[in-house]
Amino acid sequence: MDQPSVGDLDSLDRERLVALVLEHQATLTALIKARDLELRLLEAEFDAHRHMLSQQADGLRSRSEHIEHLKLMVDKFRHMIFGTKSERSSSG
Repeated sequence: MDQPSVGDLDSLDRERLVALVLEHQATLTALIKARDLELRLLEAEFDAHRHMLSQQADGLRSRSEHIEHLKLMVDKFRHMIFGTKSERSSSG
């Protein structure tokens, strides 16, 4: 539908002005609904990514703890193997 310019609004009757306002209101309402839907979809996507990152962080934390434990065990075994003879006999 052709939209009148601002200068043409003075020439429109009341009914046409009301129809024009209602048309614009419907257009804006549709745009707001589309924007709200897009926002909800983006929020859901963000939540999914946040959940995935949280799981990955938990996995990395667990692996780091496991690596630290293994390092301690390696250090203990090295000390048992390569420590002085008196230290080996007392710690074993």
